[in-house]
Amino acid sequence: MTVSLLSFHMIVALQTQGFTFPLREVRNLFTLLAAISLGLLVLLSLPSVRRLSYEIFLRAHQIFAGLFVYGTWQHLPSHSHASEIYLLVALGVCGLTLLSQSIVFLYRNGLFSGRGTPRAIVSFSVSKAEEDIVVNAVHVRVLLPQPVRVEAGQYINLWMPSVSLCSWMQTHPFTVISWSKGKQDTMELLVKARRGLTADLARYAPTDEQREGSSIFFLALITGPHGVSEEVGHYETILLLASGCGVAGAIPYLKKAIYGYNTCTSQIRRLHLVWQVESIDEMSAALTLLNRLLKDDIVDGGYILHISIYVRDGLGHKKFLLGDHERVYLYQGLPDYQNIISLEASGNQIERLPNMWDEEGRMLVMVSATDELRDCIRGVVREYLHKGVKLSELEYQPSD
Repeated sequence: MTVSLLSFHMIVALQTQGFTFPLREVRNLFTLLAAISLGLLVLLSLPSVRRLSYEIFLRAHQIFAGLFVYGTWQHLPSHSHASEIYLLVALGVCGLTLLSQSIVFLYRNGLFSGRGTPRAIVSFSVSKAEEDIVVNAVHVRVLLPQPVRVEAGQYINLWMPSVSLCSWMQTHPFTVISWSKGKQDTMELLVKARRGLTADLARYAPTDEQREGSSIFFLALITGPHGVSEEVGHYETILLLASGCGVAGAIPYLKKAIYGYNTCTSQIRRLHLVWQVESIDEMSAALTLLNRLLKDDIVDGGYILHISIYVRDGLGHKKFLLGDHERVYLYQGLPDYQNIISLEASGNQIERLPNMWDEEGRMLVMVSATDELRDCIRGVVREYLHKGVKLSELEYQPSD
């Protein structure tokens, strides 16, 4: 909307000036500066550009936003006091918002309570490839001085200034994989090492597998939680589709759904996690977390949680059963999403009492996967909208 209004304003202004725009005038130079800054802000906001490097995107976004405001201020006519007032009001609202966020930031990080600042306990999931140690995932536990309520699927921005020489300039968003009915004093994060802050963290990984369980401590500050949480209590069937590290976005929803079933506060009767990974090493990072979920899902022998893990390479068998009660299966290859969604939407996977009327509930499909997979899943779910199937794309979506 902002770009559309600016474009309309530029066209009308050029038309009134006979489509002349002499850059010799200082006011026109600032006008051009503001327009270029806004255009670059729009370009940087594209997901494909933002994912290249979050830290660079964030700082560039802040710089161009400042240049846009400065260029707009210099562009305003000196005799137009009303325009200056409008801009000052907008800046005042922005300043008040920043002040309120700063107060919340200081409170949540314990700077008013005298309990110290948050600490991050970092551990690593590693595997050995030939002569090198490969970091499959980084596990971060953030100990908070003030308990915070976090809804399933929300994320925090994490600042760890002592990780590296440049980490004091870096903040990064991470999905909170822990969930609790009340407030949490410890947040759990599952991080995949890529670039920037996550790559700096991976450098602290142990150099041998014998020290894999060791942990290190860092000073940490957080903002948030941010993001929208999907309500899952009103659905009979929930199908969660994840690829790679997208399972981090699914885990808190699984915890919340199992809690709702155990406490009889939700309508959930079946949970099915379909997780697509490239190798066995990739899935090892989340196995402990999934095992905890299976242990929680034991009330009255309900066993509503079922997990299907599809491994592209390295399994050796087309189908492999893990554990008891036929709840976890490993498959070689790629999942058939058309067949999986069709089977869950039919309602036949839920045991129903014979000779009794049992109305089928609604179904929710939640996705945390790559762009290509989400496009595929959207097309499949579209065929079942008439059956009450809803698609929800989670806040966190993996880039590959």
